[in-house]
Amino acid sequence: MPLYFGGKKKENINCFNYDAPSGVIIFGGNTTSENFGPAANDHGFLFGIDLDGNILWARFYYNLSYAMSDITGCTKSTDGS
Repeated sequence: MPLYFGGKKKENINCFNYDAPSGVIIFGGNTTSENFGPAANDHGFLFGIDLDGNILWARFYYNLSYAMSDITGCTKSTDGS
């Protein structure tokens, strides 16, 4: 089953990670969709889903002075968090 997230414009997934203890799959990337922020320029986003495909949480990153335009990778720290 496809998973749709965000808006009608370009979205790129550049980060994928599975957190086994919590059962959450984490995705991150960038989008130009106004659904994520107040403007149609690039902004970074992260979201987590459970193993049934339900969205558990989502965050977009945009600041009027300094935009975080992309999430290019995600890793766990050495302690697994």
